[in-house]
Amino acid sequence: MLYNGSMRSIFFFVAILLMLPFASLFAAESFTRDLSWGLQNDPDVKRLQEYLRDKGFYVYAEITGHYFSSTRSAVLKFQAAQNITPADGVFSGKTRTRLNQLFQPTIQTPLFTPFFRDLFFGFRADPDVVRLQEFLRNKGFFTYPESTGNYFTVTKEAVLAYQLGKKIPPTGSMDRLPAHLSIWISLPQILEDPPMNQLKCFLHPKPQPPPTINKSASRVSAAKTQTR
Repeated sequence: MLYNGSMRSIFFFVAILLMLPFASLFAAESFTRDLSWGLQNDPDVKRLQEYLRDKGFYVYAEITGHYFSSTRSAVLKFQAAQNITPADGVFSGKTRTRLNQLFQPTIQTPLFTPFFRDLFFGFRADPDVVRLQEFLRNKGFFTYPESTGNYFTVTKEAVLAYQLGKKIPPTGSMDRLPAHLSIWISLPQILEDPPMNQLKCFLHPKPQPPPTINKSASRVSAAKTQTR
């Protein structure tokens, strides 16, 4: 059972890592040119059709890249929904500006490089300590005005506060005990409360207890053996 739980944790973590770069790519560029009737096999028209289909405006069965009746009708519906006038079915001006505002992805948080070494009191001007301080600042634990890269009292206290908040043995160091930090901060803004229990089992599997022995059954078995 422990093995299956660990494998699920690994699969979940790897799947998220694999999906994030593609999600960032799909979150896509703004439309930088006008689109209108007559365009054919146009990649921007395809993107427009995909967006309008996702919003329920484009109902044609295929994404064609052609700007004809189906696409014009979809743009008209979008213009009506957004109260854009004149509603002319042309993707330009206020229509393009408004769709770009809606289509613009939220700020993309880049994948964070995991920590692969211990960090503790005494480090100076260390880039990994800077990253740790920035992570802890984002979570409200590190309050010093600058991320210095120095691991002294303020950073130690921030790590202690983080450990206490996560119910991790408070060492004040980023060592093997809070090792889940080195993995989960690579997914900022994605997993605010990761399944720590599963992950801790994966990182620090508990020893399996020895099988329980039914003493009364053993005595009965031994008595039978002696009477034979």
